[in-house]
Amino acid sequence: MSSMVQSCANTVLHHLGWGWKENVYREALAVELRKNVDVSTEVAHPVKYCGVPLSNVFSKVDLVVDGHVLLELKVGVLLGSSAFSRAHRQCTRYLRHCVHACDYGFVIVFPDTPEGDVKVVRVS
Repeated sequence: MSSMVQSCANTVLHHLGWGWKENVYREALAVELRKNVDVSTEVAHPVKYCGVPLSNVFSKVDLVVDGHVLLELKVGVLLGSSAFSRAHRQCTRYLRHCVHACDYGFVIVFPDTPEGDVKVVRVS
């Protein structure tokens, strides 16, 4: 799955280029991934506390692939930065408290400069 996600993200960057907002990359990545797998975008998942869904409390996950892999997208975030750490923690929270069917996730960072490339980091 990791290599397919990386390949699709690279294809999106190749076709669109750098510097778009997250929602553009999200929708384009969904189109690219759907050539091979089932993808849901921005689905509201209930937040669970001790296994119990909280009333009227939802989190929107960027993408869920084949019902078991979560993708969290960011633009222009440097690996190792506090913004990347927040994205990693956000993905971890979603895995633990929202999308229990997901086994793992990826934080995908698209570049906001012409010399950047796509970074894909697995989160368990």
